[in-house]
Amino acid sequence: MIRFLDGPAADLALALRRAPVLLRVVRTPRGGWDALDQLDDVPAPREAIFVYRRVSAVTRYHLLVRGKGKRASGFYARADYRYVPEQPADADARDTAAWRAWCQAVQAREPGGGAEPVEGGDQAQREAQRGKAVVIGQDSAESGSIGENRAESAGSGNITSLSRAGCSPRSDGWAGRDSNPQPSA
Repeated sequence: MIRFLDGPAADLALALRRAPVLLRVVRTPRGGWDALDQLDDVPAPREAIFVYRRVSAVTRYHLLVRGKGKRASGFYARADYRYVPEQPADADARDTAAWRAWCQAVQAREPGGGAEPVEGGDQAQREAQRGKAVVIGQDSAESGSIGENRAESAGSGNITSLSRAGCSPRSDGWAGRDSNPQPSA
């Protein structure tokens, strides 16, 4: 769940598949809430737009839905967001190209150029930069829930188990169902 800690969407929680650093949250004229988390999301003409910034690490969880609404099954992001006091102009928040330019300008003003390491350490960041899918979830040993940290190579289909504390492979070489176990390094 994505939680909004303050601002107009305070105490709201939404189930989103992505957790970008900067997120547009919209309120419909009827008072409903949504977030523009997908790359192709655009606000409706009469929606009010509010910008939030991620303030926590991103974790992932899997939601399994059976019967009606099966399309809702999948991996979702978990993170906390705070309201950004310096909101963009309405035109910048509504136009995708202007929104991306505003985000880059905000991140460029931050210490370190706004660069954030991908959660999971250097190995996960290198894989993300090479175009490999990186999925990070709840570790059962740490949280008491069922789950495992995994990074899946988009090209080979191999799954490598990762430790949250530094991406070290599991000692037993388990690679998950429907994949070939890889010996640990």
